[in-house]
Amino acid sequence: MDLLLDEPGSRRLFVNTMQGLLYAVSYDGKTVKPYLDLNDPKWAHPVQFTGRERGFQSFAFHPQFTEAGAPGAGKFYTYFDTTDMTPTADFVPLGSGHTHDEILLEWTAKDPKAPAYDGGAPRELFRIAHPFPNHNGGEIAFNPLARPGSAEFGLLYIGSADGGSAGDPYNHAQNLKSVFGKILRIDPLGRNSANGKYGIPDSNPFVTGAKPETVKEIYAVGVRNPQRFSWDSKSGTLYLGTYDSSTYWRTLPQITSRLQPLLGADLYRTQDGRYFSPVTMNGFGDPFSFGFRNFVDTPGGFGKVPHGPQYVLSRDPERGVTRFRTPRGVEVDYVDPEG
Repeated sequence: MDLLLDEPGSRRLFVNTMQGLLYAVSYDGKTVKPYLDLNDPKWAHPVQFTGRERGFQSFAFHPQFTEAGAPGAGKFYTYFDTTDMTPTADFVPLGSGHTHDEILLEWTAKDPKAPAYDGGAPRELFRIAHPFPNHNGGEIAFNPLARPGSAEFGLLYIGSADGGSAGDPYNHAQNLKSVFGKILRIDPLGRNSANGKYGIPDSNPFVTGAKPETVKEIYAVGVRNPQRFSWDSKSGTLYLGTYDSSTYWRTLPQITSRLQPLLGADLYRTQDGRYFSPVTMNGFGDPFSFGFRNFVDTPGGFGKVPHGPQYVLSRDPERGVTRFRTPRGVEVDYVDPEG
């Protein structure tokens, strides 16, 4: 999906195409110029954009992009599917198949305000080998609410879908050994990752006390196809937009600074207090996260939870309960197991 971003330091908008072009757009909309072509042969990373869902997935500018002398000066990031599958992948699926790779690249512009990219070859941060053509990456973004000097500043969030096919056949989304079906969070300027090319924040939920095989880049677990996310400017809550095989959009409110990391392992209940819990193989109908059963036990019997955005009605921090209402008027309580 194409993404439109404001880069206020250079006073421009940027928009990408799935085929691999990144355009710079003037604020008045009168000037649109190619900024970067990912398919330029000199980069040696052709974009795989054939078929559905593959291509130039997302891009993000470091918050210090236009700050001369800062560690993030001139740096921006692209996340895309590629036919270049020769290098060894940093992350592989839990089953067979290899249709394409997905790579996260760091670019460094000499002049961040130049009309077109004027830097050298990109630096590859990591590479994911994908088993199926669909359900690839999603958005990448820096938290725009994070202030310089805070632990959150400069951390890159990365949407990673469950790897494709249908029903998550390799059970990726609930497995902490896999990057698939997750929201990842890294420090692109750090170097403590397994490949030494980026950093893993100590505040990530599975860094402390995790098993050695746990992917410590994980910030949240149990998503299907995370395409867009953004932060509420007042509450700081991170909202996730995702879609399933029927291309319905959902919202996932439970991504906060005090994260309950297992999104796909939380308990939910209906208005009359009946709980429902996740299953790994099915992800159609739950209003908060993929990896859940299609039907829930409601006062009127088993029924499908309507698709669409959920609206917060009330919060009870002491009991850890947040009540939501769907556009059709169905009320559902989210229950945080940790209160």
